Amino acid sequence: MTTSRLHLAATALTALMAAQTAAAQADTEPWALTDGMEWNMLSLPHTAARPDAGADKRLQSQYAHAIGVCFDGTAGDGTTHTFDDGSLVWTIGLHSAGALSLSADVELDADGCIVVYSPADIGRFDVYTRADIQADGRIHTLPVPGDALIVEYQGRTGDRLPAITNVYHDFVGILKVGNVGDSGSCEVDASCLDATADIGQSVCRILSGNRYGTGTLVNNALADGKAYVLTAAHVIADTVNFSCTALFGFSIPRCMTGVSAGKDLSVQGGTLVAYYSTLDVALIELSAAPPAMAVPYWSGWDISPDEVPAPPYVAIHPPYGDTRKASTATATITATTYDSQTNDGKQMAADNHWRVSRWETATTEAGSSGCGLWSNGLLVGTLSGGMATCSNPCNDYFARLRTVWDKSNGHFRPIADFLDPNRTGATRMTGAYLGTTDVEMTNIPLQAAPENGHRESPMRGFVGGHNSLGTTAVAERFESQSTISVSGLSIIPVKTRSTSTQTFRIKLWTDNDGVPGDELASATASVKSLAAKMPESIAFDAPVDVRGSFFAGFEIEYDDSGVDTVATMLLTDAEADNARFRTGGQWQTYAQLTGSQQSASAYISLAARTTSGSSVTGAPTVQAAVFPRMARSGFDVAAQGLRSVDVFDIEGRRVAHAKADGTGSIRIGCDGWRTGIYVVSAHTCNGTSNVKIIKQ
Repeated sequence: MTTSRLHLAATALTALMAAQTAAAQADTEPWALTDGMEWNMLSLPHTAARPDAGADKRLQSQYAHAIGVCFDGTAGDGTTHTFDDGSLVWTIGLHSAGALSLSADVELDADGCIVVYSPADIGRFDVYTRADIQADGRIHTLPVPGDALIVEYQGRTGDRLPAITNVYHDFVGILKVGNVGDSGSCEVDASCLDATADIGQSVCRILSGNRYGTGTLVNNALADGKAYVLTAAHVIADTVNFSCTALFGFSIPRCMTGVSAGKDLSVQGGTLVAYYSTLDVALIELSAAPPAMAVPYWSGWDISPDEVPAPPYVAIHPPYGDTRKASTATATITATTYDSQTNDGKQMAADNHWRVSRWETATTEAGSSGCGLWSNGLLVGTLSGGMATCSNPCNDYFARLRTVWDKSNGHFRPIADFLDPNRTGATRMTGAYLGTTDVEMTNIPLQAAPENGHRESPMRGFVGGHNSLGTTAVAERFESQSTISVSGLSIIPVKTRSTSTQTFRIKLWTDNDGVPGDELASATASVKSLAAKMPESIAFDAPVDVRGSFFAGFEIEYDDSGVDTVATMLLTDAEADNARFRTGGQWQTYAQLTGSQQSASAYISLAARTTSGSSVTGAPTVQAAVFPRMARSGFDVAAQGLRSVDVFDIEGRRVAHAKADGTGSIRIGCDGWRTGIYVVSAHTCNGTSNVKIIKQ
């Protein structure tokens, strides 16, 4: 299947049904790609311009006008084509002038597939089945860029055709494609700050009806991997007919310049398990864990009752639907009352919020609502609103997690019932990578500026892909002294064709004396799913265990068009010469291929798991917090009863030792260490906790 995003369906179907659904989606693409067609577009009623919601960002959580419609295929709306083999295709085209994107609510009561796409770019599409129906009985499609939308149903003669009940006219631009940057000029990409290294991986965009905001994937005291997302109550459009989509992974990779963010990796549907409007907090249990390629992190939390969380503080959020940004503050937060009202006009509860008096770095904006506030890597609150802007970054208000912890009402249970289900009385919980991935591995350094690798001589075309020499594969060498489990890889294409019918294959190879050897794993993807300068994540069918040195990359095909389609970005004069290029059946280095003296690395990154054993475990007896887990200059180790810390490289050599000073926290500097994996051993009164980190 070629889709612009990955869907994880809300489903109670059996494993067999899930497998059948996946197979159906994998074979589905827009009928227009193979048969060609024109659409009769229905113009929707005129919608008002972007509403003036006021300065407080709490009032700016609406991103779209909800247009109530009643387009029913069974009643004759749309166009139906039937075929001799008993199959049918039903299509309807919708146009809403001025929309930046469109999405729809679709009722489906048949076994076929819904395909949704823009008529301007039919090569990029999303596929839905009945497994994607949410709790309110409808499929909520993801936004499609532009002011036109095609909804297509592929099924069998006699099927009940779909009905469309709402169309969402986006006036914010929630779905960014290509270069982004609608947020304020003061905003800082989260990938550029040490303090966001792990917790940034817990942040997602939340869509609920015509509202949007930010959510945080949070750990629970059992560390069992349940996908709970904390957000603001005012982000939820409807508590009765609840629907949501959580969008992970939309960030600039490694603070790079000249590239855009990767595509959203989405989880559709979930259950609203806690909601308190006057406290402005909501907890959602997603229908599935975030995709492995998002490398999700389950954030820890702190509800200590008698102390104000210590600075520094960080908030991570996607303002105006932009890429993840980070705001930092050093002035101690204060407990206060947020003088505002709920969506239904009630007064916010008194003495329920933390006040950030001033941001030192960046600010929050519309779309930031619900984002987390972290103190020393632990979540302490969620953003309700405030007046902070780039020009005056003052006075934002976060609902205090410890205040709402045990609160309940007639319809919802306390948050504590879900985040501490055994009621252990825990006041702090460390964060963890509880999925099948816990690190993105790449040889490209932070803040690098990869190049497109285009040359005119001695070849014409791109070194990292299609060129006149006929390069058929690009690979990057990796090394790990311990066994790691690779779920997939990402590339940053420099050129592609959305109309291409070609496929390419991602691969893992053994290292055969410095060049790729035997194939370890492969997976097929479509060229038309790629977008230039946007990272593309592709998963293997199952994680692959590797150890030692190995290669990861992709193979490409050539057709009769002679037009370049696929090439990945490169970094020349790299610290290590890791890139290899297969041309004429032989693997070559960048210098050999180009006749230069330069080394090179290809932008190929791996989503992998570095820890051994089960990816989801019960809470250990000793829990140490190490922050950040991807460290540049240093990291902090904290644990109750901490006595000392040892750090070992991947070959077992001790590289650092420090004794505790009674504060429960130790700072370890790592300047000068080689990049790679290290094991941090935190020794406490109750035993030892081992945590792996990545030195960048």
